[in-house]
Amino acid sequence: MRRGYRRDLLFLNGNVFCQKDYNEYAESCGGCGDSISGKVIKIKGGSFHPDCFNCQVCESNLVGVPYSAGEDNKIYCPEDFTRKFAALCSVCKKPIVPKEGQTTAPRIRALDRDFHPPCFKCEDCALVLDSRVKGKECWPIRHHVLCYQCYRRRQSESEGESD
Repeated sequence: MRRGYRRDLLFLNGNVFCQKDYNEYAESCGGCGDSISGKVIKIKGGSFHPDCFNCQVCESNLVGVPYSAGEDNKIYCPEDFTRKFAALCSVCKKPIVPKEGQTTAPRIRALDRDFHPPCFKCEDCALVLDSRVKGKECWPIRHHVLCYQCYRRRQSESEGESD
């Protein structure tokens, strides 16, 4: 052992610290809150011990596998992130999530609401609407999702009521 060498000194960013000061200046783990020495996983907004880099829901370790970080800097496996933050369909009230083996889910956003494509139907006749198909376009009245025929029928009914 070299003369004057102390084993209780720790190094951080090229500086020497005693254990007490090291704990004060060292990064804290976003998982357990303890100071990090040795291997570290850094992501935007946080640092983690490799053993603490786990999904917030299922607790599976995410070292070396895809992950997502929420706005709260908590980390999630792709499946749990999708379930937690997915838009809800305004008709069936279920989350709009990718099918098994897919990474994206088709979603229709209309009238400040979200829909599964099969749930985007005329409220009167249940015709599935699709703006890409002639005759299946959406014709809304006061946030009601309607096909063209039901839109015209409601228009003529409201004109008849005003007479």
